[in-house]
Amino acid sequence: MLPIKKACGVNVCGTRVARFRGWRIKNSMYIIDYQRCELKLTGIVLSIFKSLYKSTFIAFIKYINGSFSYISSTHGLTIGQLLNAFDIFNFTKYTYKYLLTGSIVLLRLVPHYTIFCNLRLQHSTVPQYAKAAGTYCQVIEKFEDYQLAIVKLPTGLNKLISLNSYLILGRNSNIMNKYTIYGKAGIRRNAGDKPIVRGVARNPVDHPNGGRTKTNKPEKSLWGWVAKNNC
Repeated sequence: MLPIKKACGVNVCGTRVARFRGWRIKNSMYIIDYQRCELKLTGIVLSIFKSLYKSTFIAFIKYINGSFSYISSTHGLTIGQLLNAFDIFNFTKYTYKYLLTGSIVLLRLVPHYTIFCNLRLQHSTVPQYAKAAGTYCQVIEKFEDYQLAIVKLPTGLNKLISLNSYLILGRNSNIMNKYTIYGKAGIRRNAGDKPIVRGVARNPVDHPNGGRTKTNKPEKSLWGWVAKNNC
């Protein structure tokens, strides 16, 4: 077994090798369950806590069949609250009163101007919109004939979304996250952020842009690909 080369640079074949030392703090990792709709079970919130690697709060829930999972908490979610999952097979006109914040439901089942978060598009396993702390989307108009709906995104842009997409009612928790003041850089390092050194400030063995090559060659990535369109 050959020893692993620890340094970075270009080998004899011209391949650029980049290896970095580990820098994140190793702590507990939580797997967020975004597919509660497949269980169609009622759950109860047991605890709500904050993780370093996620801007929103995390809720620990227990289902009626005895299983447990972690979910992304919404604003106003409290310990002891019941959560439901609805689709076209288990939703009736008598279940509107069970559409509580934190429940997961199809987009076609919510009324107009409903606020929701963690919008998961059709045939997807993870959400694509309104995932950060305090963000939310809103239903503007639905077109049942075309199976589409106009959804206002957190950026203010209106977009056509399939009615077969899943969402979580309510806005994301930790709405005061954008006003947080971090006292020192070490707090952000513990949260997973790392300062990035510019390529032009490195040596030629560490980056293609290093070593006084900024004005002579096009800017490239770490692996030698042209990073900008020079047309």
